[in-house]
Amino acid sequence: MSDVYAILATQMDRAGVAFSPAEAHGLLCGLLAVNPTMSTESCVAEIIGDKDRGEDELSILGRLLIALVTEVRNGLQDENLGFQLFLPAYERSLQSRVGSLARWCDGFIAGIGLAGLDEKRRRTLPAVVEEFLNDLGEIVRVEPEVLENEEAERNYAELLEYVRMGVLLVAMEFQPPADSLKTVH
Repeated sequence: MSDVYAILATQMDRAGVAFSPAEAHGLLCGLLAVNPTMSTESCVAEIIGDKDRGEDELSILGRLLIALVTEVRNGLQDENLGFQLFLPAYERSLQSRVGSLARWCDGFIAGIGLAGLDEKRRRTLPAVVEEFLNDLGEIVRVEPEVLENEEAERNYAELLEYVRMGVLLVAMEFQPPADSLKTVH
């Protein structure tokens, strides 16, 4: 089985996209958590930007990003809480995965800002959501110099679950009624 994360990283690099796949996924999650009706095209444009790129790179990358937007949208709306963060495979070093998680959180913070969650709006959110967003800011600053041992792996797994559930909490704050999401393309 191929590493989808690595494939997306290669395509993003070829197209000259400044984001890592983790940052791009975080950005998409932030955009769609706060603005679940945002169009797929607008989401992809936030990742690709408007730089000049070859048509082949954009075509392949565009299809991959459209699939990623669809996955994010479905994950954030999953009643079974099946949403997952898109990060490097567990075969990668823990240091690499922690660094990617920090970049994912940075992307999420950028995404919620681009979606319109400014300081004024943040003050109206429940305290638990505000605390989570502040925690993401701390995770962004983490130095990925970690020991590779079982305890560190458990801590990483707990942190991933905390971020995953926090993202779902943020998304629940901004979800419109289920009927209105059926028309989003």
